[in-house]
Amino acid sequence: MIDFQHVSKRYKGTEQLAVQDATFQVKDGEFVFLVGPSGSGKTTIFKLITKEEPLTGGNIQVNSFDLNRLKHRRVPFYRRTLGVVFQDFRLIQTKTVAENLAFVMKVINIDPYFIDDRVDEVLSWVGMTDKKQRFPHELSGGEQQRVSIARALMNRPEVILADEPTGNLDPELSQDTLQLFDRINRELKTTVLVVTHEKALVDAMNKRVLYLDRGRIVGDRQQGTYEFSGAKGRR
Repeated sequence: MIDFQHVSKRYKGTEQLAVQDATFQVKDGEFVFLVGPSGSGKTTIFKLITKEEPLTGGNIQVNSFDLNRLKHRRVPFYRRTLGVVFQDFRLIQTKTVAENLAFVMKVINIDPYFIDDRVDEVLSWVGMTDKKQRFPHELSGGEQQRVSIARALMNRPEVILADEPTGNLDPELSQDTLQLFDRINRELKTTVLVVTHEKALVDAMNKRVLYLDRGRIVGDRQQGTYEFSGAKGRR
């Protein structure tokens, strides 16, 4: 579960709060979109969850970790409970697809026998088994994003976080990618939080939507659409 309680964030050297009094929960097994105009604080919330940035005030708990009290040496253990997907894929260009996925588990000293099995499992899950020995530059943008999603699944995360995952994809591939996240949510029971500006996709998915504006959560609607007007609150 992701639990924000009156969270604020001010970056050093600035007066304006990037996040102001943000309070919301994402329960285990939910699929939630986080939307808002450019500069509204979406990326800041993403970085607060991934522990890339410290919060200024309030409290955050994710997957039973209290991020306020989380010691630096425990951050890698916390991050293993997260699967993170980025807009720009962030694959290692000198490694094959299989090597990119295996690297995630090698750095935490998992037995190679289990790594190979897990690589095959997640590639089958995202429909990329036949691309196992390809290098990233040999793949299309949609294929690279599927590999990055497979990489996010390697450690069986409790939460998948996706930051503008369709930003570099055409509309058809964007829809396929969101459908894959939906399948991960439904079949693996993984919590999914997607930061996006893709209005058509949000409208089509019929999921819970959190609305952010000027660092504040201004709306929270089940089966929401991208556009928001009206009083704050779940509808």
